[in-house]
Amino acid sequence: MHVQRLRGLSTEPLTVKSMADIFISYTSSDSDSARWLHTELTALGHVPHIHEWESAAGEDIYGWMVKRHDAADHVLCVISDEYLKAPYSTLERNAALWQAASKRPGFVLFVTVKPCKLPTLSDHIPGCELFGVPEEAARQRLKDFMARPRDQLTPAFFGKVFALTNVPIRVPQHFFGRGDALRAIDQGLSRHEGRVAITALHGLRGVGKTTLAAAYAERRRADYRATWWIRSETPEGMRTDLAGLGARLGWISADAQHEGAVLATVLERLVDEGGGILLIHDNAIDAAALRHFLPKGGKVRILVTSNFHAWRGLAEPVEIAVWPIEIGADYLLARTGRSDERAAAEALTLWVDCHSRTSRRPHTVSGWDRPFRSTPNDFRRRPDNC
Repeated sequence: MHVQRLRGLSTEPLTVKSMADIFISYTSSDSDSARWLHTELTALGHVPHIHEWESAAGEDIYGWMVKRHDAADHVLCVISDEYLKAPYSTLERNAALWQAASKRPGFVLFVTVKPCKLPTLSDHIPGCELFGVPEEAARQRLKDFMARPRDQLTPAFFGKVFALTNVPIRVPQHFFGRGDALRAIDQGLSRHEGRVAITALHGLRGVGKTTLAAAYAERRRADYRATWWIRSETPEGMRTDLAGLGARLGWISADAQHEGAVLATVLERLVDEGGGILLIHDNAIDAAALRHFLPKGGKVRILVTSNFHAWRGLAEPVEIAVWPIEIGADYLLARTGRSDERAAAEALTLWVDCHSRTSRRPHTVSGWDRPFRSTPNDFRRRPDNC
């Protein structure tokens, strides 16, 4: 038995009624899955309907569908590639989506029973994934899902941004020179469609990796239903922040105590329900320290910042270099307002770059705007010796 994900579409904090009338929309190739769902929903106290058990031979099936569709509290769509292509099921699904968006919040529920790619307008909708799990696990997840408030499961209708976030970094007003890195992040996170993708930003301490990650999160916020920042310097920080994500998404109770069980639950749900989620592991020590806190699959996207460089094998590495002299000077001029002192700005940028290469303590030009602001004009002269 293979069942994947129950999904809903809602704009209000609703729950499925304790006894709901549920129209099960499916195609003939998924009859076994539809019958299984009918049995489980009945056991939960609902009143599900499938046409092959209720419509008599020779009866007007389309008329039966119209009647049941209108009377239902919910339409549950049993999703597969065959279902997405079948004319009758397409009609039922689109009608349910339109009702959910315009008049009946929480009306439509999606459950995917075979591997397939959902249409773009449906793929972002979060829910409870049951794909490929044992039957008992599927049964429990279905029970939990049907008891959960709809607003914990679903964003607003497509076109309205749902963006749960805890990013603690404010992107500076003067954010310069990282267009190539932003494009590299996009490429890294899109390299495994349908599977977990990890991109690691690495480089000198202070070069701007954390700010770059925050800038990427801000620019792509509308692309994700949740963007979650994880303090990855220590195992305790990772456990705490992953538990916070689980609590916000309703995967665990806010007062859950057993750290091991909480972490396991959140990582498992990320495998099953991680589509549309971006995790940012900031300041990770190395790949070995991070590996235990990553989901083992799914569609979640993960961005890592680290001073550690050997990420290949776990993540797509993107090296973040110190700004070139021209960009560093642009930053200093914009930050200080001294637009007529380009020579001095380039000289200071050159000095910082040379000092970073020769000093045991790396420096970046972004930390020198205040000294430059107060530097006498005679600093225009380039230093003769680094």
